[in-house]
Amino acid sequence: VTSRPGDLGGLIARRAAEEGARVALLCDSTREYPGEGDGRESAPYLRLSCDPGVRSEVQAAIREIESRIGPIEIVINATSSLWATIHATLESLRGMAERGRGRVVNIVSHVPGYGFSKGLHAQLNGLGVRVTTVVSAP
Repeated sequence: VTSRPGDLGGLIARRAAEEGARVALLCDSTREYPGEGDGRESAPYLRLSCDPGVRSEVQAAIREIESRIGPIEIVINATSSLWATIHATLESLRGMAERGRGRVVNIVSHVPGYGFSKGLHAQLNGLGVRVTTVVSAP
């Protein structure tokens, strides 16, 4: 899940983990989250931080997620950062495409995110990786 701990994605990550899923929350290290503390000790999920605009940092975070909790089967992008959405999705798709299954859920509130998601849906059609676009109010 790409998001910040207290936002929608953080809530999704927490709930999924409480339901028994192995979950990682990828946060933007270039932002501070006042009042949220570190959150690592109490969170029921793996929390990693990186700069979403730096592809190599996202690649390293995805590798760490896969080594610590296993293959990524679902990506939920609930961040306002288009770069986080793009990099996390593209890095996760490698394994999904090899396995012929997976899901990407993009929660978007802006036109570029919507366009990326719809284009991704068209490109992955028939490959076993499904893309869902959820449009939220800005």
